[in-house]
Amino acid sequence: MAYSKDTRIIFTNHAKKRLIDRKISEYEACQTIQYPDSTGANQNGATEFRKKINAIYITVVALYKENGWVVVSVWRDPPAQGTLDARHSMLYRAYQKAGFWGKIWIIIREQFGF
Repeated sequence: MAYSKDTRIIFTNHAKKRLIDRKISEYEACQTIQYPDSTGANQNGATEFRKKINAIYITVVALYKENGWVVVSVWRDPPAQGTLDARHSMLYRAYQKAGFWGKIWIIIREQFGF
């Protein structure tokens, strides 16, 4: 179902938390749904809206219900500095580059919270 001016956009509590955690404004999420660069279906039957805003790709996952679009989750690529997503991205890149013992060390550090 395409977006129209009278279509409501509703954010779940999870989506609201992700907006705050990932430093994305509700306005950016709404713009992504209203004017997406691309859309696609995911395996759960939801629609993924993608839009490039100021060199940042915003992805919004939403389900269409009878009362409008229900936003399930939101993320950005690249992640905002200082967020948990940025930390996970950095650790993933370090893990991919590391040798065997480096990978073991990264796993141990993460398990003990260093």
